[in-house]
Amino acid sequence: MNSTFNVTSPELIYFQTTLIKTRNNSSAQTQEPQHSFKCPNYLKLTHYESLLNEHQKISKHRDSEIWKYTSIIDQQTEELDLRLPTNWNPKDKSKNIDISSNGLDLLYIGSRKQEAHAALARANVPMRHQCGVYYFEIKVISKGEEGLIGIGFSYAESSLQKLPGWDNASWGYHGHNGRSFAGSEIGQNYGPCFTTGDVVGCGVDFANQLVFYTKNGQFLGIAFREINFSKSIYPAIGLRTPGEEIRANFGQESFVYDIEQYIRDQKRLVIREMLSNEAANDNNRVQVKENLDQLVLSYLVHHGYTKTASSFVKNTRNMSTLFDNHRSFNIPETNMDHRTSIRTALNCGQINEAIRLIEKAYPTLLERDDRGRSTKMMLECGKFIEMVRDYCDSMQENTSINNSKESSLSQPESTDQSAYYVETTCCPSPIGIKDTTECKSNKIAKSECHKVTADKGNSVKYLEKIMKYGQLIHQEHKHDPSQKTRECLMEISCLLAYHNPYDSPVSHIMSTARRDNLATEVNGAILAFLKQPETPSLEYNYRQLVLSNKMLAIEGDGKAALIKLENDYCNIY
Repeated sequence: MNSTFNVTSPELIYFQTTLIKTRNNSSAQTQEPQHSFKCPNYLKLTHYESLLNEHQKISKHRDSEIWKYTSIIDQQTEELDLRLPTNWNPKDKSKNIDISSNGLDLLYIGSRKQEAHAALARANVPMRHQCGVYYFEIKVISKGEEGLIGIGFSYAESSLQKLPGWDNASWGYHGHNGRSFAGSEIGQNYGPCFTTGDVVGCGVDFANQLVFYTKNGQFLGIAFREINFSKSIYPAIGLRTPGEEIRANFGQESFVYDIEQYIRDQKRLVIREMLSNEAANDNNRVQVKENLDQLVLSYLVHHGYTKTASSFVKNTRNMSTLFDNHRSFNIPETNMDHRTSIRTALNCGQINEAIRLIEKAYPTLLERDDRGRSTKMMLECGKFIEMVRDYCDSMQENTSINNSKESSLSQPESTDQSAYYVETTCCPSPIGIKDTTECKSNKIAKSECHKVTADKGNSVKYLEKIMKYGQLIHQEHKHDPSQKTRECLMEISCLLAYHNPYDSPVSHIMSTARRDNLATEVNGAILAFLKQPETPSLEYNYRQLVLSNKMLAIEGDGKAALIKLENDYCNIY
């Protein structure tokens, strides 16, 4: 996929924060809601569903404070019209066709068989290139007198008095003779005839610029190639003799044909095509290999994976080049060790230990500038989450023990078995409150904590301690105008609104995966403090690839819409 993005810093182009301009209310009113239909399951395999979800999210919150500022790419997403066909358009059909109340059934109501009395109906909205592949089916309820039924697609200006394919702005497959027609009444032999009870599908592959049909779940082959998709195309059905009736399935029900497997096959072919673009000669291939190895090494060094980086160098052929590159980072081993220790502490939930290590190795980091204070705030919020996690885990453990006591005839277990550690000294600063969670590798002495029984009284006291800690965080950062701070403070406040945060709409906040996110944020802050790149080159390249894929999908590139690299790239075979 070609791209004009800045490889070294794509965020500077597409992730810059810009103020949304005032929108034209009149044009917004003409836009129908894009969430009034069910997204067909097969499109969940493409970029379409994620674009639709993002569009709905942006539209829903566009007038709120959270979305006062947004990125250029979000603005482009919001401007998309992603509505898909859901029914036949009563204002875009021949007078010889009747549409049922459900909007899906078409019945021919003309009285003659002449060619001039042929009738066509189009769907309410066109197919979208952002689907990658669009597919719909019809079931022939009755072939009527002669079964002159055509299924296909057309431009908006094509005639409503001709079967699809007979007009130069339409394409179709006809049931009475099995021929395909592409803008001409002279068709070509294509597939079998279809009649009452048959289910016929039409697939438009924007990725490969072709159209195929299916019958009763069987792929019939490619009918048309190199279609001009520069104009919008609509699903279209043509009827010509009395009694002909069909029912459309635009994805509101399961399809007879396995369109999901077709999507998977096409995705696999696209990715293989991407991977087949090898270097032209051996020298280029060697250079590419060296560049990739250096990207991997820089990533390992960036995140402080000292042992893995050393092992990688030892097991790589172009060792001298990599060693030279490694030295060019100018990051002492001690610095990597510091960052590794801090990351380990954060991944164990030991926030205070991480802060102690930060203050020892980088004394002014957390107070130096806005970035440092923001990092401090995130650490405090992370500690609050760990305190809530410890409280919930302790209560669950205590409940399990009590239930065990009630159901057992054995002697009650000792107090020690239902105990947990909480720090009992209130500190004036949120940072000062000690950790309550325990990591097996942690070396903090247990003397820092006071061991108490997890009874009701102590649980109430500990909950009060959590609330006081949250109040301290809010008090310290309440005047911070940044959106990031407000969102973090809102998140931790939500945890106290539920009896069991693990089983609540905000359960994602309790995920241990957030520890690694926090560790990555802190690592970036340390590197910025040391005047080192915050983002490794490998990640920049990955972001560039994903962003290019998304932008091309937004612009309607079929292949880009068909795949979503962050989900599909590692699942090629």
